[in-house]
Amino acid sequence: MGCSFGGGEATFSGTVIEDRREAPNFRLTDHFGNAATLDQYNEGKVVVLTFLYTYCPDICPIVAHHVKSVHETLGDDAGDVSIVVVSVDPERDTVERAREYSEAWGMTENWAYLVGSEDELSPVWASYYVVAAVDEEARVADVPEEWKVDRARGVDALRRDIASRARSPHAANRPGGCGGGYPGATSGGRVGAV
Repeated sequence: MGCSFGGGEATFSGTVIEDRREAPNFRLTDHFGNAATLDQYNEGKVVVLTFLYTYCPDICPIVAHHVKSVHETLGDDAGDVSIVVVSVDPERDTVERAREYSEAWGMTENWAYLVGSEDELSPVWASYYVVAAVDEEARVADVPEEWKVDRARGVDALRRDIASRARSPHAANRPGGCGGGYPGATSGGRVGAV
């Protein structure tokens, strides 16, 4: 999926991770304030899992746009896919803020934006090799602290029955790529697709 250039059959371009470990379950809170586990989204479905934060000024809007595009492209098959977003900003990504962000993207009913405390989120980040750290150089005047998402991470497509993960380079890195157009957006992220 992802961005298509031209006609013909789409080919996957990226890294297939041959690690056959099962995706570890976790328990967080969704953007409606309900307890949520990865297992509940993984029952007979493909899970698209990504890590974002609602105050992110650069790569997160590009990833959110790409995830929304994937959801829209799936059409009638969208019910076979669970989109799960995990916060990397436990201080500012509250249930209310995650719900507002989901509404702004038109994804309130189409993804689960999961939040929690740093103690709850840290093991999830570690399981998926995500580093969430305060980036002192990326502070913005209106925002007290910017959190940095490891730019090498993007969206993982997980499927329990094959327990595989795949990532592909984000099209914004290519001339004419899609997903850009956001003020202050930078390329360099990665996104995978189902």
